[in-house]
Amino acid sequence: MAAAQPVKYTKLNANQIKGFWAAWGGWCLDGMDAFIYALVLAPALAELLPRSGIEVNPGNTGYWGSALQALFLLGWGASMIWGPIADRYGRVKALMWTILFYSIFTFMCGIVTSVYQLAFLRILCGIGLGGEQPMGGTFVAEEWPEDRRKMGAGYMHTGYYFGFFLAALANYLIAGLGGFSWRWMFVLGGAPALLVGWIQHGVNEPEAWKKTASQAKPKMMVTCTAPTPMKGRILPSITSTGRTGVASRFSIVPRSRSRVMARPVIITMVMVRMVPIRPGTML
Repeated sequence: MAAAQPVKYTKLNANQIKGFWAAWGGWCLDGMDAFIYALVLAPALAELLPRSGIEVNPGNTGYWGSALQALFLLGWGASMIWGPIADRYGRVKALMWTILFYSIFTFMCGIVTSVYQLAFLRILCGIGLGGEQPMGGTFVAEEWPEDRRKMGAGYMHTGYYFGFFLAALANYLIAGLGGFSWRWMFVLGGAPALLVGWIQHGVNEPEAWKKTASQAKPKMMVTCTAPTPMKGRILPSITSTGRTGVASRFSIVPRSRSRVMARPVIITMVMVRMVPIRPGTML
């Protein structure tokens, strides 16, 4: 019986390696920035609620903590705007812009003076954080060879959870700075912006995107003047698994363009329980 031959994977070139570490670093700092909020929630609200004319008690702290997280998820859902930007201007450029976006607004969370300012900035942070992850994943999917693509995607996802450890370590070290420690944690959340300079000078666009972009520049917007049927499109429907339901099956049904563009926003609002949904409702 012949011995099994070892699997030989395609060798990665320099751009594939650098691009992977750029995507992994973006995911890692994504996780760090997202986890910072959970670590500093209590001291931040203890300071900001009175400044906003709101009494500090367990009920108000829980309510505003949940509301801020819901707004962050709403921003995450709105991050679909980065898709057309990446198609038109490039995966690497979009990756850099998303990192800059969430880094700047996370940094600004450290200088807010009211809970309402923090709420607005959390929406913007969600838009940036929600955009960076698919940008990094798209780069790896397009640039890495077929036989290593799944492996690359798996390794890339570990970055997000490694970011949790960085946030916890930073919180341990910064906690001794007193009442302003939560502000310094958000300021530290602006550090991912430093990654952009290395990405700009070290990572090139995937060859697959270059080939597509050389043929025709994708449009940024889709004009929807009237409901136009879209025949044979496979679209998700929502079936009940409780109060809100989850996307669990697909139906081939005609849909207008206006509804197709609105559906991600509706689904996001359902996820954060802003809009109730009945069993069997089709989105």
